[in-house]
Amino acid sequence: MLLQQLGPTERAVFILREVLHCSPAQTAAIVGRPETACRTAGTTLPPWPRRIIGADHIAEVFAAIVPALDHVGVTLAPSRSATAPARSSATATAPC
Repeated sequence: MLLQQLGPTERAVFILREVLHCSPAQTAAIVGRPETACRTAGTTLPPWPRRIIGADHIAEVFAAIVPALDHVGVTLAPSRSATAPARSSATATAPC
């Protein structure tokens, strides 16, 4: 997986920016790094995919995402969402 090429903080910056759509200022505040560093971290990787298909691939993504976010103190908590599909009412809350 491409995320594994990044260090834990750089991986967290990439996830916050590309997956959770945090601004560079929000990302910098979360990870405790300069905003300029957050703009360039992980820029050599291709864009985040719009879809991830297959249980094995989803498990790989979570195995890369959760420790990286935990490294910078971000946790994902289940919550109810009015926009969630009818078959699933639990979603992850994003810090941004």
